[in-house]
Amino acid sequence: GTPAFAEVVALGAACDYLSAVGMDRIRRREHELTRRLWARLAAVPGITMYGPSPDQDPQRAALCAFNVRGAQASDIATLVDQEAGVAMRA
Repeated sequence: GTPAFAEVVALGAACDYLSAVGMDRIRRREHELTRRLWARLAAVPGITMYGPSPDQDPQRAALCAFNVRGAQASDIATLVDQEAGVAMRA
């Protein structure tokens, strides 16, 4: 097949960008955003969240698993996508 030249160039540019910004800075921002996500979801009635909070485990991945009482996961994912432009996996 055709070699993925464009993808290799893009990967190199992405690596350069991440190096210029600094991985520590990116890690701090990611943790800040995860804490904000966790806090805002925890404040919504009917949401059950799973796993340790970012404060309990600062090394956790920047994601949040949750259920909304009385709602199908696929419906929530569609609503959040349409209303906020956030892609979710149901």
